[in-house]
Order: sequence, then structure tokens, then C-alpha cells
Amino acid sequence: MKWEEISAKENKLVKDFTLTQDRLITNLQQIVKENERYVLDGHYCLLNKNNVPEKIDFGTFRTLDPFAFIIVVDDVQEVKRRLENRDSREYDFALLFKFQELEIQYSKELAEQLNKPHVTLKSDETKNFKKFLENENFT
Repeated sequence: MKWEEISAKENKLVKDFTLTQDRLITNLQQIVKENERYVLDGHYCLLNKNNVPEKIDFGTFRTLDPFAFIIVVDDVQEVKRRLENRDSREYDFALLFKFQELEIQYSKELAEQLNKPHVTLKSDETKNFKKFLENENFT
């Protein structure tokens, strides 16, 4: 699900976190089928309107009640390269490093608080992700 009016493609800054997360939950409630499992690909933190990484409200994750918390990480220089190629603009390495570190820390915190499994994968370990899903009878 993407909503163009929430953040412009070229800047990705979120002006209203609450609105964004409320819309996510509302839309998921409309499309998710009972007794089905889904992989929700997103972030644990977002860049706020001041271009500062900010944690998504804990209540969002409590409401979503995910089966597990999985975070995919990569070398920040590689993340920077991919983002710059995708968005045709320059990104600050220190900002991306801070963003990734905050997401790692917060994903672990969320998993602990909600008593859910936590998995950290490097971007080249997608086979491990598939294996994790299969082992947990997720597929």
C-alpha cells in the first residue's frame, strides 16, 4: 500500500505519523483475511518532517500484533548507494547510519515488549528469511 499524498516520492518525509499509521491499520483491516498470514514490508522508524529518524508509535505494533519482528540490514554505504540510485538525490551517510541503528534497536525492543520472535537478516540472507517462515509454518 502506498499513499502518494502522505510523502512525496522525492523526499519521503512523513508529516503526520499518526495519520499515516491509522491509515495503514484501517487499510489492513479491510484487506486482511482471518486465519491468513501476511508479510508486511515496512519500517520501524520513519523520517519525520524535520528529516530526523523517529520511532513509529508502539500502539501501532500492538494493534498490528505481528507474528514476528524481522529486520533486514545492510552496509550503510550500500544502502546509501541504492537510495541515491532510486531517488536521484544525495543522502547523508550519518543520517542513514543513525536511522538503521535506531530501527535495529527499536525492532528488538518491540519484539521483547510484545513477546515475539526477532530476526535480524543481512540483505543477502533472503534464503534465511524463507527458511524462518517455513520453520514457523508461516507459509
